Amino acid sequence: MTLAMQQRSRLSRWLRRSVWLLLALIIAPIAAVALLVGRVWLGQPELDGERMVPGLGAEVTIARDSLGVVHIKAATEQEACLLYTSPSPRDLSTSR
Repeated sequence: MTLAMQQRSRLSRWLRRSVWLLLALIIAPIAAVALLVGRVWLGQPELDGERMVPGLGAEVTIARDSLGVVHIKAATEQEACLLYTSPSPRDLSTSR
């Protein structure tokens, strides 16, 4: 093997390693940001929708005011307590 071929081989090896390092330095932060954004986005509780709760005799409404305080409107105090003590969608989403 001549000196020129050895130098070309070293340069080629160095260039390949540099490209892999550059790709790793670009892809790793993008993957980290995607993971964090996904974790935050998917970790949010579902605030809208309907849910069936066994034991309720009438429709019960749950609303949040501008400060995030939960207000429960039910036909009876028992139904409000039953709904208040049942697992919320936030509790169910964290148990996955």
